[in-house]
Amino acid sequence: MNPMKRPVLAALAALIVAALTATGCVSVPTGGPVISYPVTQGTAAQNQPYVQVQPQPPGTGWSPTDIVTGFLTASASYGTYPQVVEQYLTPDEQKSWNPSWSAVVYKNGPNVMPAIYPSTVKNPKTATVKITIKTRTNGRRVANRCLAQTRKLRHRPRCLRTITLANLTRSAHEGLNRVRFTGRISGRPLKPGRYQARFIAVDVAGVSSPRTLHFTIVR
Repeated sequence: MNPMKRPVLAALAALIVAALTATGCVSVPTGGPVISYPVTQGTAAQNQPYVQVQPQPPGTGWSPTDIVTGFLTASASYGTYPQVVEQYLTPDEQKSWNPSWSAVVYKNGPNVMPAIYPSTVKNPKTATVKITIKTRTNGRRVANRCLAQTRKLRHRPRCLRTITLANLTRSAHEGLNRVRFTGRISGRPLKPGRYQARFIAVDVAGVSSPRTLHFTIVR
C-alpha cells in the first residue's frame, strides 16, 4: 500500500466513527414530567399568513346543492375574492346584496305561532256552482253568424242571437240547494223579457252535466 494514502484512510475512518457517535446521541424521549407553558398572542398575530380556501365560480351542469355550497364558500372569502361570489348572483341581486348583513338572534324573543294555512283538501260533499245568465235578442244574419242589429245591417235577414249577461259563482252542498236571485246584474235590474240560467257544478269528482232554467222578467 502507498504510504501517502494511510493518513487519508485514517482521517476518513475517524469521520465515520464521529458521525456514528453523533447519530447515537439523538433519541426520542419516552418519559418525564408534564410541564405547561403559557401561550400569548402577539400584536402581529393578525398580520401572520393563514390558509384560505380559494373559491370557484359556478360551473356548467352544477346541481342546486353544488351552487349553494359554492356560494357559501365564496361568501366566506368575499374580502379576498369578491368577484367570485358575485357570479352566483343575478344582476338585480348584485345591486342589492350586502355582504356585511347579519342576523340578530335574541335569547328571549316573542313566542311566534306557526302559520296556519287553509286546507287544500276538498270536501267531497261540497261543490262550486257556476251560473251563466243568458238571453236571446234579435239580430241580423251575416254569412253564418248572427250579429247585433245596426243601421248598416238593417237589410240583412233576421235571426235570434244568444248573449251572455253575467257569470256567477256560488257554493253548494250535497242535497237541495236554493240560490237567491234579485233580478239585478251588477246592481242594474234586468229588462222585462225571457232569460235562461245555465248551472254547472264542479267538485272533486269532476264537472256535472249542465242544467238550464228558463225564467221571465215581467216588470
